[in-house]
Amino acid sequence: MGMSVLGVSLSSLNATLAGIRTTQHNIANASTEGYHRQEVRLSSTTPEFLGGNWLGTGVETDNVVRMYSSFLDNELRTYQGQLSGSEAYAFYAGQVDSLLGDADSNLDTALQRFFTGVNEVANNPTSTAAREQMLTQGKNLAGRMQLLGGRLETLNTYVNQELDTAASQINAYVQRIANLNAAIGFGGSLAQAPNDLLDQRDQLVSDLNELVNVSQVQQSDGSIAVFMSNGQPLVVGSTTQELLSINDPEDVSRKILALKTSSGSVIYMNNAQISDGRVGGLLAFRDDVLLPSLKDLGRIAITLSDQFNAQHAQGFDLAGAAGGNFFGSADAMLRAPMANAANSGSVPTFGLSLTNAANLTSSDYQLDFDGTNYTLVRLSDNTTVGSALPGGSISADGLTLAISGSVPAAGDKWLLRPTSFAAADMSVALTSASQIAAAGGSLGVSNGIGDNANALALAALQTTLTLSGATATYSTGYNQLVTRNAILAGSADTDVATYTNLSTITRESQQSVSGVNLDEEAAKLIQYQQAYQAAARAMQISSSLLDEILSIQ
Repeated sequence: MGMSVLGVSLSSLNATLAGIRTTQHNIANASTEGYHRQEVRLSSTTPEFLGGNWLGTGVETDNVVRMYSSFLDNELRTYQGQLSGSEAYAFYAGQVDSLLGDADSNLDTALQRFFTGVNEVANNPTSTAAREQMLTQGKNLAGRMQLLGGRLETLNTYVNQELDTAASQINAYVQRIANLNAAIGFGGSLAQAPNDLLDQRDQLVSDLNELVNVSQVQQSDGSIAVFMSNGQPLVVGSTTQELLSINDPEDVSRKILALKTSSGSVIYMNNAQISDGRVGGLLAFRDDVLLPSLKDLGRIAITLSDQFNAQHAQGFDLAGAAGGNFFGSADAMLRAPMANAANSGSVPTFGLSLTNAANLTSSDYQLDFDGTNYTLVRLSDNTTVGSALPGGSISADGLTLAISGSVPAAGDKWLLRPTSFAAADMSVALTSASQIAAAGGSLGVSNGIGDNANALALAALQTTLTLSGATATYSTGYNQLVTRNAILAGSADTDVATYTNLSTITRESQQSVSGVNLDEEAAKLIQYQQAYQAAARAMQISSSLLDEILSIQ
């Protein structure tokens, strides 16, 4: 009897110790990100039949259960990924909105001041002070355009750097998940699942999802497979694929993501295949806000330079000489076609020039060669706008592309981004205020230095419909850009608030299932302490009974 009582007491002590240890473990990890509360599950041991009755033999620890809700954990992971993407988008969109929309330093202010200077010259064409003011404001306008364009190009560099960093972080998370898969696969073969390793792996998946949207599939061996939103696997068991941040083969000024498979091949990913997460937010910002802003700003810079120069050339300066370019050449601001990295043929010679700045669009274009003809496609609406044989030219949307020299290979292609980098290249060509061609005239004969006919024509450009097929002024075009970006930035801020609220609500629900309540754990410790004391007392009694039996002679 003593041995039976002692065994029951010992089983009680062991079960109580398991409860104490698990409770202490919960308390220790109350602030550990991704930790799920653990609970000991106990069951009575097999009874024994003695003296016509079934008597209990004690208690045993079945397992330590991880308090986990796959639904709530997945919901929380989804909202946190959407929040991370929205925060990245909102941050950078806010930067562009502040840059372009600032009341004191935006382009519209510089435009107004410049044309005020032009009007002053029109009012007093012989005034040296008025001419100096117009030239100064022209330089300020070009400088403001350079500043805005340069700042936007810097943001593009920041996005590229963030993509590089994100790719490195993603690969690190993927490798750690693969390592945990291997460890869990071993631990899962035992009776008790390795709860803490499961927590660590789930947290890594959550961290990964905050960078790029992923999904996971449970495997029969306890490991998981993690897939990107395009279905490409990042990790299956202990096998991983590397995510690369590489130069876009169509445009080396921007980075894109690609997967390097276990066989060594590289799979390029387009932005539509990457949703949510910080990476998704960065790519969406670049496509929705940054690149359109660069192109629209460049279109204004090119159109203003071209049209102002054309009118300035119609006048005469203080010395009676015909007017030259006031701003730098608009043709020089256009970027030559960029060859695709996969091109294999000879390199032709391209010449890109303006034919009608009013028809200039903000679109990019793709030039394809099929072995016989060149075809130019406007990418904003995927419309073919022209074609030509080698040695010919294509005119469309206010541009003419002349093609000469070598003939490339069939399948070669080029990307045209005519306006994307123009803003940072805007400049003033005049070196002296006396070169301002304010006077009018005809056939190379000036009406005199006191004439203001050409200055009036230059001033009229401020209110002339010169953009978007002669439907908008320079200021209108710029303000449309500012308004669009303000709407996008405001919408992004709303998304951040929405996903923050959803994440908070879902986290509260998830923590009600999986979180550690220190008050509850403290109460459990007291309960286990009392149980331990009672079991110890029972063991003491059973030991005493056994001693008495053994002492019988």
